[in-house]
Amino acid sequence: MFIFTQCALRVNRSLARQTSAFTSANTQVTRCIGLELLLVKMKVNIEILANENKLFSLTASSANTRVTPHHPHRPSTSTAQTVPSVSHAAPAMRLSQILLCGAGQLDPPEETPSPFRLLDLPKELRLMIFGHLTIEWKKTRVPMDKSREHFLILVNPSLPGVRILATCRFLNEEAGSIINPLLARMLKSPPTLLVGVRDLPGIMSMQSAVIPRRTFVDKLILSSSHPWTIRKIHEYRSGKDSLSALHDSLYNFTHLSSTGIKAIATFMLRIAKFNMIDFDTPNRYPPIAIAISVPSTFVTMPVTLTSSLPVRLMFKYITRQHRPRSTTVHAGMTTLARRFATDMSAMCNVWRVLSVHVMLHLADGVNSYADAKQLETDFRWAVEQGMQRWVNSIGGPPACYSGVYREGADGSPLK
Repeated sequence: MFIFTQCALRVNRSLARQTSAFTSANTQVTRCIGLELLLVKMKVNIEILANENKLFSLTASSANTRVTPHHPHRPSTSTAQTVPSVSHAAPAMRLSQILLCGAGQLDPPEETPSPFRLLDLPKELRLMIFGHLTIEWKKTRVPMDKSREHFLILVNPSLPGVRILATCRFLNEEAGSIINPLLARMLKSPPTLLVGVRDLPGIMSMQSAVIPRRTFVDKLILSSSHPWTIRKIHEYRSGKDSLSALHDSLYNFTHLSSTGIKAIATFMLRIAKFNMIDFDTPNRYPPIAIAISVPSTFVTMPVTLTSSLPVRLMFKYITRQHRPRSTTVHAGMTTLARRFATDMSAMCNVWRVLSVHVMLHLADGVNSYADAKQLETDFRWAVEQGMQRWVNSIGGPPACYSGVYREGADGSPLK
């Protein structure tokens, strides 16, 4: 009886070691690959363990009962202890997969992040989130022509998160109380261009010709007033057309890069939006603001004036004056501003879709100028002199002076 007890004890200990090893491996699988791989529900093949340990003769009772041998110095008590059965072990994967996972060769599957449910938050928290939406005033510097000698800056406001108004009617009503005032503020500021005083020769015609060349502003106004161009921009923004297709559609701006094309398309949409609003301007046309940046160190700059062949022939045979093909002069701020106002007035008189508001931008700050008020007075006088000849031609001044252009801390234009 003692020998049988010892044999049963050894066999039971061997089986317990196998069960403990399998349990630790199963725990390792659970930690490495998660609960998803445990759903495979593969039962452990007890016959493999039985063949390896030659335990076919074990009964279920001997497999589930541990017998403690009798000790002569201890009182004889019931020594039957229940151990977990191998057949009732937790479901696991194959032994090869367990070994791979233990060696670190089997990676757990990546969990797909669940979307954030905004409507599960309280209303107070949602309103706080909407309150953090602010207007971003983006400035994009683009060349005026292929020579890339002169540049200007497009000022485009944007409101990230405005598309939340199109999700559902509930969020439209809830977020509209915060977003709609921001949209109204964006519409109060007209489309704005920032041009340095040294870049003015690129935005106006410096040639005396019968048919003057089209400047950057001419092309901008002509393209923004064409419905086909606006439709192409909307198709690109909705995903129907590619950026290259939009680049081909804006044939007047083929010299621009991808960033410049996106900025000019946004600027055209702003002009088209302003064309649908009835503004209180002298000629009832929507405004476009052009701010001229004058640095504190600017005095004069060389400017080359050219004359076309028909103009030179007209001066030669009609006025009996010889006019050279090109002349280089040194122009100051008032001379450039007066000629710029004349060109903008002539352009507005031709297209009759926009009115130009000319502004002075003190690029270095008011305190950097010796006499900022006198500079503003001279600039205003030059603009008014340049547009004087066009005041009565279309029922009102096509261009006007609109004061000093100032920016807030966030880059927004201030009145």
